[in-house]
Amino acid sequence: MKPATSRGRDPAMAISEALRKWCDQQIAEARQRMDFIILFNNESPNLNEINAKELFAYLADVFPDCRGFDSILPAVPWFNDQHVKALALQAPRFKALSVLNLSYTPITDAGLQSLALQARHLTALSGLGLSNTQITDAGLQSLALQAPHLKALSELGLYGTQITDAGLQSLALQAPHLTALSHLSLAVTQITDAGLQSLAAVADQLPNLRFLSISGTAVTIDDAIKNSSDARAILKYVRELQKPQARPLGEFKLLLVGQGMVGKTQLRKSIFEPDANRLYHEPSEERTHDADCCLWKPPISSDTPSPPQIARVWDFGGQNELHSTHRFFLGGQRCFYLLVLRIDRPANGDQDDSNRLSYWLRMIAHYGKDSTGQRAPVLIVLSQCDRRAFQQDAENAFQRLQDALNQARDQDWYGANVVADPIEGFGWSTGLPYDQKDKIENQHKQAIEKIKEEIRNHLHKVPLINDAIPPNFFEVKQFVETVFPAWDRKNDQGVLPYFNRLHHSKFRQCCDKHEIDDGSIKLYLSILKSIGLVHWVGDVPEIETGENAAMKHMVFNPEWVRRPVYELIRAGASGEAGILDTSLLHQKLPIRKQGTTQAEFLYRRLQFGEDDRTHIVALMVACRLAFKHGTIGHLIPDFLDVVPVDQSERERDNWTGDTVQVWHLQADYLPEKVFLRFVADNYKRIKRPTKECFRNEVQLKEKVEDQSIPVLVYPSYSPAEGEKPYLAIHIQCADQSIGEKITYALQHEISKIYEKEALNVRLTCNKQGEPSPRTQPPATSDGLGPNVFRKQGDMWQIRYENSSYYYFEDIKGFEYLHKILSCKKPGGIRVDELRHNGKKMDDNSLYGYRDGSKPQKIGGEINNIANGINGRITLVHNKILDKKFKKLYDHIIATIVMEKGYYRYTELGSTKWDLA
Repeated sequence: MKPATSRGRDPAMAISEALRKWCDQQIAEARQRMDFIILFNNESPNLNEINAKELFAYLADVFPDCRGFDSILPAVPWFNDQHVKALALQAPRFKALSVLNLSYTPITDAGLQSLALQARHLTALSGLGLSNTQITDAGLQSLALQAPHLKALSELGLYGTQITDAGLQSLALQAPHLTALSHLSLAVTQITDAGLQSLAAVADQLPNLRFLSISGTAVTIDDAIKNSSDARAILKYVRELQKPQARPLGEFKLLLVGQGMVGKTQLRKSIFEPDANRLYHEPSEERTHDADCCLWKPPISSDTPSPPQIARVWDFGGQNELHSTHRFFLGGQRCFYLLVLRIDRPANGDQDDSNRLSYWLRMIAHYGKDSTGQRAPVLIVLSQCDRRAFQQDAENAFQRLQDALNQARDQDWYGANVVADPIEGFGWSTGLPYDQKDKIENQHKQAIEKIKEEIRNHLHKVPLINDAIPPNFFEVKQFVETVFPAWDRKNDQGVLPYFNRLHHSKFRQCCDKHEIDDGSIKLYLSILKSIGLVHWVGDVPEIETGENAAMKHMVFNPEWVRRPVYELIRAGASGEAGILDTSLLHQKLPIRKQGTTQAEFLYRRLQFGEDDRTHIVALMVACRLAFKHGTIGHLIPDFLDVVPVDQSERERDNWTGDTVQVWHLQADYLPEKVFLRFVADNYKRIKRPTKECFRNEVQLKEKVEDQSIPVLVYPSYSPAEGEKPYLAIHIQCADQSIGEKITYALQHEISKIYEKEALNVRLTCNKQGEPSPRTQPPATSDGLGPNVFRKQGDMWQIRYENSSYYYFEDIKGFEYLHKILSCKKPGGIRVDELRHNGKKMDDNSLYGYRDGSKPQKIGGEINNIANGINGRITLVHNKILDKKFKKLYDHIIATIVMEKGYYRYTELGSTKWDLA
């Protein structure tokens, strides 16, 4: 193909000449790198304005001498069916094409069908990305028909497409030709149980399938399995469900939640205890300092669809310092919630005597929803109703509580699945006025029966309560129940704390006998954890990736765990500024010895030794209740003192005035653990922890433009008027631009904490006095735009643009990576010639990391980069890295797929990065 001459050129030829110029530049760079990647980005010509056929024909003409393309990555929103068809026409000349990523483009079935027709020429294709396209069953079926030509296909991305069971079934029929398939993403598609069953039926014909994503679909299996992405375990679980011996679990968790001293324990002992016959309130009842558990068989009537069930009733201590530990036990599947409110307390507000109505409803709304959107049923019980008879203040408070309940109902209970009107009348004591005693006693009895009735009527709404469980799961459950029997307070046998070496050995023998592999063991332990039979953290991301690896195989008895963990949290001493050192640990968790009164009282005959103490601290670190703090011990945010609300309000008067800006970060749900983790992350920056760091507020110094700006941050978990919870930020600086920078930086930091805690919550930013949230990012002062690469101290950083702000993100591992990949030869160096510590690297180690399953020496360093910005490497050049530093980072960034957070592949791949 000859370039057009300057004489007699028409506009079309001029455009083609510009296209050729861009193509030649791409080809020259690819030849220099020898990576054969064509990456369309914002600097690419818009193919809507040129002849797409001419583009691919020209590329095919000039590339044969470079052995063809390895990858085509059209990360632009205008790459549509016409461009795919033009590419398909040249397929006979692209026989080396191994990766084609069409994700996040507007292609439809027509485009995919044109490509499928040329599949016989694409035998080297190993990766095909179709995620977030307009592909439906018709397109996938056309591709499946060509499976005999796609035997090299190892990765297929269908995330966010409109495929249904029919499309997946057509793919399953071609399993004999797809033996290389290792990664299959079906998340956020329209598939159901039937489609997954068709894939499970041919699992034996897919020997290399390791990664299977089905989250966000209508598949109705336990979330522990659904969110695991372990293809073997998922498909084996589905096959086991087809056995006739599969049956429902027959158990659920009944969770009693609410603030401290509202009557949860009285409710439990009045209804759910084996000898529940106590009618009256016992004033001397010791408050619950941890979480008590008992078994209860709810009555079943003939007109309810649920079979007989056993409830594991959990009564949680309601003190604020215990709330962080509740996430050990809360959940959505197989859970029923009872929220207890005291009628003589304020409905909302952050004071100690508040019911925190909106806080608890928002917490239940979050934890009580499973991946399919099903919500655990909730009953609201009003306690101490007898006080209305002889306390006018209680009657007035009751009316205000009713108003707050009506407001919550108007707000759809803040997302919680409240299934009945709040139950009134619970509360009766021996000190009632004689003339009203019988009346109130009858109301109290009626309330108890009403609670039982509503549980019975709504039991069928508990997510997964009637869904089957594989038969071999019950073998594991029986083994655990033998090792961790239900504890009877009346006996003195003690409680086994966790599996020891002998139990682990017997547990493995049990699993081997019933053909339960490692993947299924993890899933079954997750289910047992969800119903409260074990406490296990092997599925926590940090544990799975190797941090705190000793915890991965620890199976704890929750009956044992809750006592030392809650005791340690509850007993946090004043003046310790949140730090748990060795001496304080020994004081708070003494080893049980004969005659040691404190230990005997604390553990109530439970085993406890030096190893146990070590395991408890490691468990708290794994669950992010404790954070390592230098060499002196651990930071436990729940240890921190609380500034009383009235004192806080007085002191915050110093944080008002014309020179102070006040900002709010609002969220639908603000759990205490988010703020406490924020405190932990910033603890080292606090100069005077005992005076500036508390459970409910923290003072920081933010450095902006060579200034040190005082900042006060405090949460409002349950605002008095029922509005959304928020973090208040007071900034002692009148400069609006500085206030914006500090607030947006804190917004990003808090957002990252939500992400780390697996909370899908969006923060909005408001400045006090402004009518609506901020939506536009501030202007950058350097004029380089939002996408800047810089070195800040010893850390390389990238600046991103989110929907409402700019922020810098550290890139872990980049400094070391650049050092070992520095190129000395003019044309770059070959990867297989790289040496590290005097040893030659494995051939193609960068390319080998593409599927995420071969952590090699260089690949591992690149993975550190991806982890630094919450992504994972999916493709890195496999032959040569360019010697230019800017091109090195540009190419690496361009090949990172962000699976969560604010970014997508296209946003990175289509971005021009500036060096600051």
